[in-house]
Amino acid sequence: MQRWIAWGAVIALLGFGCGDDDGDDTTTPTMDMGTPAPDMDTTTPDMDTTTPDMNVVTGSDYERTQEALEDLIGEVCACDTNGFTDAAECVAFQVNPAEVQACEGAAVDAAGADAAATYTCLADAYEAYASCYAAAACDADALDACGETADAAFEACPEIPETVFGDDFITCVQTGVLGGEGSCPEGDASSALGEAVFSGNSLQAGFDFELSCAGDASPDRAFQWTAPEAGAFTFDTDGSSFDTLLAALDTECAGEEVACNDDSDDVGPLRSSFTLLLEEGDTVILVVAGYDYSAYGDFQINISMEELTEPDPMALTRERAALDRADTARCACDMGTFETTDECEAFGDAPATYESCVDTAYTTNYSSAGSPVTCQAELAETYADCVEAAGCDSETIDNCEIAYVFSDECLDPPAAYGEAVSMCADTTITGAAPSVCPENVEGSTATGDAVFSGTTVLGGDDLTLSCGSGGSADRVYQWTATDAGTYVFDTAGSTFDTVLALQDACDGADTACNDDAEGGALGTLSSLTATLTAGQTVFVVVEGYSTTAAGEFQININAM
Repeated sequence: MQRWIAWGAVIALLGFGCGDDDGDDTTTPTMDMGTPAPDMDTTTPDMDTTTPDMNVVTGSDYERTQEALEDLIGEVCACDTNGFTDAAECVAFQVNPAEVQACEGAAVDAAGADAAATYTCLADAYEAYASCYAAAACDADALDACGETADAAFEACPEIPETVFGDDFITCVQTGVLGGEGSCPEGDASSALGEAVFSGNSLQAGFDFELSCAGDASPDRAFQWTAPEAGAFTFDTDGSSFDTLLAALDTECAGEEVACNDDSDDVGPLRSSFTLLLEEGDTVILVVAGYDYSAYGDFQINISMEELTEPDPMALTRERAALDRADTARCACDMGTFETTDECEAFGDAPATYESCVDTAYTTNYSSAGSPVTCQAELAETYADCVEAAGCDSETIDNCEIAYVFSDECLDPPAAYGEAVSMCADTTITGAAPSVCPENVEGSTATGDAVFSGTTVLGGDDLTLSCGSGGSADRVYQWTATDAGTYVFDTAGSTFDTVLALQDACDGADTACNDDAEGGALGTLSSLTATLTAGQTVFVVVEGYSTTAAGEFQININAM
């Protein structure tokens, strides 16, 4: 396994940002190190008039750092072109444009002696890393050893002074490299399908949008597109020359972001893609940008329409029936903490009131939601068949569940469908009005079973907890410890999948939060411990794991 060094701000600003943001560090991350420099002759002001002269740092440790980094990139690309056609293309893609390097060099030079020790150390570390990588001759174990040695070397280096990559550097990049403000939308609106429906260059585009999937601010371009008919439309940036981001905003430039993608498995390396379900006449603003400030260049936005399966009005009924079959088979094999198979099966059922909300939303949004739900029903039926055929073999059942949960065969239902369900659940199930916090104004000091009990239905979704998936009705109670000690709080005896948290004030930060108790003894119920001083007050919050988890609860509190 190749190993990459991600050493604070140094790596990001020298080009080692990470575009593969799936959180998986078990494989070699994809590098977001910038783009080949575009032809700057006609589009960018002469850098001599906008940035200090780079000659002042020629031969400096900063320049040594840059050269050693580029040597390292060359060795890495020689071992693995990472999706590029050849090593030279890989190297060109990873190296920051010369104009950005000029801004960096000027910033380092301006910092003077404050940055000297840092860049001497970094230059030595990069040179050693590049030499080690070259000597490893692409052997995975040897490369790992190089990475571990380099880790220690980088950690030993002083941090880069904050003044280096501060306002002066940002101003230099924005004015001398990227240019001024952009406009939105740009060019003519379109309803076309095909390759390069929109294309151009993001240089001098300005920083107009803050996208949820961005690494750092990047120049962006925005275009208006309208669906020519109802369907599923896929937008991608295949054919662009840099590490792209692609987003869609609802209706107008100030609209809500409805999609954002950094790296997509469906298109080339470091390119972006997503699919939207749209009705005829629906308008979106498509925004293309780079992963960070050094990612810009030629882009194209391609748009295609996917065939949808025929909607099935009985799809929801089929899906629920299939999931009930799977639950029945699983409960017959292992009831977990339940006393009967009926109790086990009932636990997985969504409340009838919630299913009614889903039914209404499905009917209202049938033309666009129907096909995704039809697809989901087919997957659920395949899953149920798999579980029933497993014959209680636990490994086979696990594989059935993994295949079902992680399948990406179906498009997501449209946002309007989900919003309709959420609104219905908020008003009909959890209640439109917020509940009192705490529910017991007088507080309690009692211990034992069911110190607090009741139902979360109509409780209101008032708090956001640090565990669970959110969106569930909650109840909050004030409790004070009479004696110093460690106390166990749990929801044993509750009828739904609970989340339990402690806060130091109503709607304060969680001091503890638990979804499923450790060890599995309580199944999907919750348990946590807290060491408290005599007279210390906490606010105990109980809610469901998700919007469909609500019902009767009890909170037990006992000293250890």
